[in-house]
Amino acid sequence: MSMKRMSILLCSIVVIGAAAQRSERLGFMPPGLLSPDALHEVSFVEGETNVLVYGDGHLVGRYAAVIKETLVFSRSSARFAFVAGDGITSSVVVDGKEGPRYSLILKGCPQFSPDSSHVAYGARREKRWRMVVDGEEGPDFDMIWPNSRLFSPDSKHTAYMAWQGTNCFAIVDGKPSPPVGGNFTNGPWFSPDSLRTAYCSRATNGERMVIDHQPGPAYDCLADGDFLFSPDSARTAYSAKKGSNCVQLVDGTPGPEFDAIMTIQASFSPDSKRFAYAARKGGKFHVVVNQRLSPPYDGLSDPLVFSMNSRRFGYPARLAEKWFVVVDEEPGPPFDVIVLGGPVFSPDSRRVAYAAKRDGQAVVVLDRKVVATYDGIGGDSLLFSPDSKRFAFSARRGNKWLVVLDGQEGPEWQTLGAWEVVDGVGIKGLLFSPDSKHFAYRAKVDSGMTSLLVVDGQPGPRYDWIGRTGCFRSDGTLEYLARKNQILYRVERSP
Repeated sequence: MSMKRMSILLCSIVVIGAAAQRSERLGFMPPGLLSPDALHEVSFVEGETNVLVYGDGHLVGRYAAVIKETLVFSRSSARFAFVAGDGITSSVVVDGKEGPRYSLILKGCPQFSPDSSHVAYGARREKRWRMVVDGEEGPDFDMIWPNSRLFSPDSKHTAYMAWQGTNCFAIVDGKPSPPVGGNFTNGPWFSPDSLRTAYCSRATNGERMVIDHQPGPAYDCLADGDFLFSPDSARTAYSAKKGSNCVQLVDGTPGPEFDAIMTIQASFSPDSKRFAYAARKGGKFHVVVNQRLSPPYDGLSDPLVFSMNSRRFGYPARLAEKWFVVVDEEPGPPFDVIVLGGPVFSPDSRRVAYAAKRDGQAVVVLDRKVVATYDGIGGDSLLFSPDSKRFAFSARRGNKWLVVLDGQEGPEWQTLGAWEVVDGVGIKGLLFSPDSKHFAYRAKVDSGMTSLLVVDGQPGPRYDWIGRTGCFRSDGTLEYLARKNQILYRVERSP
């Protein structure tokens, strides 16, 4: 059973200002886990002898036991899967249909392909491991390595690492590559165009990055998980250590030597022509862009960020006790702290914003000017509209929170919907419609026990719970899930 629309059990329509709101009663639904688009929910209810699984208010099935942490939604949010078991064997349940039994299911599984049409997981039977893709078992091995990226970006290929005796192989589309000549340590990674692969291997003479099945130079150590393909798939980057020196390799060529390559996330520009990373040498910190070093700093912080047109670049830095944001190689004014998440470029790359603290007050800096001062600014709440013309953020005055949209304050609330990470992507509590004409956020009242959505300045009905800020459709209708008295509703708010 996929997470498609269920039959309507009860509907109600109310008018809020000029907007119409329609609620669809889905059924009994204890608190569970939300899909990426926040429009579907799955929950597990422990019974005396089994576990009941509900999806969007409907019973999906009964199982002797489930591993709740394995629940995963497809990127489309329309499908879901999890691992069920009976204490002796385990199986993968996909869209409510239980698969064959195995002695173990691989950690980090199941996984959906990016286009949501395929599902894969590693499984063990009779001490042998195999990868199962869409119900079809691949070749069996002594061991399979857990990999968070089984599918290629185009969803047409799979890749993982496997052991047979003392040999380690990269398995691409079920076919083993030549043995790597050592132990596998990280990967494999697909390029964005899905045509290239890379992984890290370790042998007695050191660690090597293997790109397109060609081993690179040996180093004492390669940094875990920092390998990158450029957006156009043509370039590569990773960091390595030999002796006491660290280098960043870009397109196979090592850059200058440093005492350390920082854990601050390195990145290619969207056009793939520039590459930036952070490093330390002699107690000082540098940002390096295309092998050009910045001035020395006493500290650096995430993020290193390119604008969407790749022409602009910014990052937070520190000299002595003061922090500032460097944009296009020009430092901004000094502050005590740069708030997490800045700087943020607008989609058209013309505007830039960040939050900071000075003398106990929080400020918002927009286009190099302080435009607002409050007791607090919501971490990572700064948001430009898709057309780059509008700007919003959340702020705290005393013990109350409010949203500022286009320079105008909204009403004060006890608290606001939090920023979350879903499938590795930051989801802000504030939301613009795709055409930038509508704006919504989630607020809480009654000591945080009651939630409501504010859409274009109009507060909606109150619920016990609302699943994030929902999702705008192309026509401006906002759709979201809400719960009241253990009953789940799908709510549509029309402009």
